[in-house]
This record gives sequence, C-alpha cells and structure tokens, in this order.
Amino acid sequence: MQGSQIMIGNSGKITISTKACLESLWGESHSITKEVLDVEKPELSDCICKMKQVLKGDLAREELSDWAGGYVYADDPEVEDERVWNLLILLSGFDLKDSPETYLHDKEELKDWIEEYWNGPIDEVRKCTNERFD
Repeated sequence: MQGSQIMIGNSGKITISTKACLESLWGESHSITKEVLDVEKPELSDCICKMKQVLKGDLAREELSDWAGGYVYADDPEVEDERVWNLLILLSGFDLKDSPETYLHDKEELKDWIEEYWNGPIDEVRKCTNERFD
C-alpha cells in the first residue's frame, strides 16, 4: 500500500486518505484510491448494520468492502475493539472474486459472520440510518 495519510481533527474525527495497489489472483495490478472524510471509529453495530444492508439489497458488496477498507488500509487505524477489527478485515474482502464470475464469499457467509460476531438478537441492531457511513 502506498500514499496513506491520516489526520485527526480537534473534534476527534478522523480523515483518511488512502491509495492502494493490489494484485489480483490473475496477476493483474489494480490501483484503488479511496478517501473517507470525517470518519468516526466504527462499532460492532455499525459493521452489523452494513452487513444487514447488503443482505437486504440496500448496499452493494463493493460499497461494504470500500467502507471497511477505509479503516483496514489506514496506516494507523483507530480501531481498538479486536472483534470490530477482525470483522472489518473480513468485510474489506467481501467483494473479492475467486473467478471472473463468482465471489469468494457469498451472502450465507455474511449471515454466518453476523451470528458469530453479534451477541444479541439481530433485531436489536440499531437502524441503519447513520449518514456518517454512507
């Protein structure tokens, strides 16, 4: 990864600017540039909420991966909860393909991850209306 920069403002909000170069399974190089402005530290409920949005069809798997990758690819990520960090790593790769037509992870795995990481009833996850992550 190259070109990552993190700035923390007086309000405690984080600005992340990242440029990454990835090599696909087929040897092709891809450059990804992603800016996430005024990002607050993600919580487990934020991750679960995003996952539920994908399952409902309200969010594309690529958007989920980009959101999680904004934290994972930062030079000095501000994620203190180990469970959140591990889940962000999983989610940052949710758009990976194992062939040109199929994804490495399917939506059933996403459901399994929700069950594994969320300790309460799934209906207790707060509504996905927080605009800071969209």
